[in-house]
Amino acid sequence: MLNGLDWDVSPSEDLVSDTFDWGAVRDYSAAVGTLAHRDAFGYLDGVDSEALNGRPEKRAEQTLRNFDDKADLDREDEHDPVKSVLKWKGEFPGAFVNEDYRNDAGEFSIWEYAKQDLESVQDVWTDPDLQRAMGLSDGEVLEAEKAFKAMYRGLEYAGRMDLVAEHGRTGENMLIDLKTSSDFYTKYALQTNAYRYAAETVPYIDVEEIDRVM
Repeated sequence: MLNGLDWDVSPSEDLVSDTFDWGAVRDYSAAVGTLAHRDAFGYLDGVDSEALNGRPEKRAEQTLRNFDDKADLDREDEHDPVKSVLKWKGEFPGAFVNEDYRNDAGEFSIWEYAKQDLESVQDVWTDPDLQRAMGLSDGEVLEAEKAFKAMYRGLEYAGRMDLVAEHGRTGENMLIDLKTSSDFYTKYALQTNAYRYAAETVPYIDVEEIDRVM
């Protein structure tokens, strides 16, 4: 399963750019990704929503709020964290005049901006047509945000599986990995195959075989 993957390909997101503060972009996308998983899966039957709102989610919220504390939007620094995120998203400087992104004080807030990102993810995942198409509306959630450690050829690796579920109509076991980016990188194939191998081999995930990876 893992043997046929190209382990030497480097995704384009690892390239260095003078345009952004990539550290800020990474922190923002990681925080939004963490909260998006909570919001996307927390409403599903069989998922403990409280378990998806723990320490990592609190840290992610604080990370986004810290952006506002550190931002100085009047300075000329092109690598300001907030400006870097908006440039990466293609919304600089237009987002500054969007009232949807203002806080109670009437100022632009990256936290309010991020909430719009999260709402768009939730809107997609709660769409009844999507739920039916994925077999989740009448399926069974087996695991959600499941942390694991696995061994492959003597090397230990760890991660967190987004969702393992049984398709409601076909009975297939599905491994679903939520991505908040619209881009596709070759490392995703490596990640999902490594997660699939773990799901089928670690003793505390109750599936014998993953039939479909999504």
